[in-house]
Amino acid sequence: MFRLAIKNRACLRQLHQCRTMLKAQAFGMPAMSPTMERGGVVDWKFKAGDTFSAGDVLLEVETDKATIDVEAQDDGKLAKILKENGAKDIPVGEPIAYIADVDDDLATLEFPKPVEAKKESKPVETKKEEAKPVEKTDKKKQTSASKTPSKNGSVQANASQTLFPSVLSLLEENNISTADALDKIKATGPNGRILKGDVLAYLGKISQDSLNKVTEYIKSHEKLDLTNIELRPARETAAAAAAAQAAKPAKPLPLVLSEQITLHVPENVTYSQLSAAIASYVKECSFLAHDEPLTNDASELYDPLFEELLVQEPTKPRFKVTYNIVDLEPTPRHRTSSPQPDIFDLLSGTTTQELQQEASAVSKQQQTRHEYALNVSVAVDESLTDAKQRAENFVAQLSNLELFQ
Repeated sequence: MFRLAIKNRACLRQLHQCRTMLKAQAFGMPAMSPTMERGGVVDWKFKAGDTFSAGDVLLEVETDKATIDVEAQDDGKLAKILKENGAKDIPVGEPIAYIADVDDDLATLEFPKPVEAKKESKPVETKKEEAKPVEKTDKKKQTSASKTPSKNGSVQANASQTLFPSVLSLLEENNISTADALDKIKATGPNGRILKGDVLAYLGKISQDSLNKVTEYIKSHEKLDLTNIELRPARETAAAAAAAQAAKPAKPLPLVLSEQITLHVPENVTYSQLSAAIASYVKECSFLAHDEPLTNDASELYDPLFEELLVQEPTKPRFKVTYNIVDLEPTPRHRTSSPQPDIFDLLSGTTTQELQQEASAVSKQQQTRHEYALNVSVAVDESLTDAKQRAENFVAQLSNLELFQ
């Protein structure tokens, strides 16, 4: 943010004896950069007659690059606004408002007449028209002088330039007219522009050597050095990208535990009964595998509260179970008919009823069973440290079915 210095002119006003003879000070369009020539008023933060303090934002100025706040350096009063909000293409230095001291009475304050400035400029214009050949030669001399800088880097000041507010303020403080400044003060700014440092060096407040060093440093960085710039390497082709993708290590496959349990079920048990019983048993085994402690709970060192603190995300499932039941004997077995007596039975006098009783006794001793396969798949959540062990406990618990056949 740029800060515009608004100098207090109280020392000059002390020369006047009567308060009615006090004059307001012209506030020109500020130059917010060395190359700025014109600007616009975006928004006044104070109205005519309002007082302001040092550090207050007086207005927003629009340049060709940005919108910048202009702050007050000293206390004062906004006496009159010449350029309202939205005014554009205002030359640098042209009055946009009048300012006064905080204690000034606006009713008795005298404002400079802008008409007089125009009258003074007219004779200059007529002189230019009358002596056009002389102007051309003068311009050539000025340009030639500006093109031939001295050893210290300064050139003759450009007579057509608009001085910065900081330069104008410094000249007025030291009673130096604009004409004398353009004629006597050497310029180190671009295109023969007088900078504040040039005025300070002319007044002897800073050394010429210090000004020369600053000028040389600025001029050495005026041009962008592109000698160290290197071309960016070409982008990888599609084939190279595919090869790089293929070279990346493959993601590890998730851990899945599989188990097949063979079940020999009596023929009088239906498939629906078997499926319901297995579903209940799988649910119970899964609950126990998640709930039972992994350490020896009979040990004297076992502490259930401490163990719960060590469990990682206790409510999150450690594994997921999927299973299916496969009928290994889909074709029903052939049932023999009632036994018929053979020749030996007839000769021995054995009746058909006796043969049926013998067959029923044999069938009770050798009861037939139906064979099923229970295929179980357990997907382990490897992000949890105890998941694999609990999944293995579940499979081991489920395998106990084979012991009860």
